[in-house]
Amino acid sequence: MLSIAIIEDTESDYERLRKQIDEFTRSHGTPFRISRFVDAESFLDGYRSDYDLVFMDVELPGLSGMRAAHALRDLDESVTLVFLTRIASLAVNGYEVNALDYMIKPVNEIAFDLKMKRFVKNIESKRSFTVTIPTKHGIARIAASSIHYVEVAGHNLIFHTEQGTFVSRGTMKKLEETLSPHHFLRCNHCYLVNLQAVVCVEDCMVHLVDAELPISRAKRKSFLDGLAAYLSIA
Repeated sequence: MLSIAIIEDTESDYERLRKQIDEFTRSHGTPFRISRFVDAESFLDGYRSDYDLVFMDVELPGLSGMRAAHALRDLDESVTLVFLTRIASLAVNGYEVNALDYMIKPVNEIAFDLKMKRFVKNIESKRSFTVTIPTKHGIARIAASSIHYVEVAGHNLIFHTEQGTFVSRGTMKKLEETLSPHHFLRCNHCYLVNLQAVVCVEDCMVHLVDAELPISRAKRKSFLDGLAAYLSIA
């Protein structure tokens, strides 16, 4: 299931877009979870990087859609962003915030279907993000989704994956920056966990498909909050 945020203050425009998304699901079988916000402030307040696609109206009350998009990029660099507007010139600077596209309201059904296919393809390509791991035997390229967890041992990173174990030089901090947009969280100082691989949490242990890892007191709240947010949209 893909998660969509729609920031749109006009009820009729929101209802039209929601119905078009529902029709896209019926036609193509792609399910969506939709969250609606009537202004940018409520969307940005307490924002979590859980959305796959954000539809942002440019002409919003209070904080404008373009200013909100800049604020969004400070919080989330990778979410797919699409502007909604009645005036194309208002969205021409979308490249500044790495917007994928814009749509002129009201959007007709054929144009929406074509654009939505492109948006979904963009999201799926992000989900199939690959990691290149230099090893002493060469280079391993693996899908991020196949990594169960990564542990740090001295100056080495140990990748535990569906394809086996890979050891590479590197820092956990840099790897965390790379993988955190793809639902990876630290459960303690030594382990970076793929939330897709979590089976359950019991007391201070997180159970994965192939390991049990301790959750530190310092990381417990952020890890459990992140896991709960991920499970709500998975």
